[in-house]
Amino acid sequence: GGLDSYMFLRYIFLCFRITFTSALWGMLILWPVYATGGGGARGWYFLSMANIAQGSQRLWVPAVFIWLQTLYVLFLMSEEYKHYLECRVDFLARGGGIVTS
Repeated sequence: GGLDSYMFLRYIFLCFRITFTSALWGMLILWPVYATGGGGARGWYFLSMANIAQGSQRLWVPAVFIWLQTLYVLFLMSEEYKHYLECRVDFLARGGGIVTS
């Protein structure tokens, strides 16, 4: 269990956190906006931007959502990078071995 394997596991967990929050907030915020969009779409298109009428103010909701989601992902990546730097300095100072963080 070196630093590479530890960071790979953290990367997998980071991907899970990004995917989970995107899906959760997308279903809670975007699906109701799409479902009540009034575009007359049928089937699965009922829960997509295809159901929002052209020129509607509701088109701002997905735009703001993706901006906030992007900021969240950048924040998570920044925090992971800070943690990586701490682990790397500790790993190099001890000369290898098992990561304890």
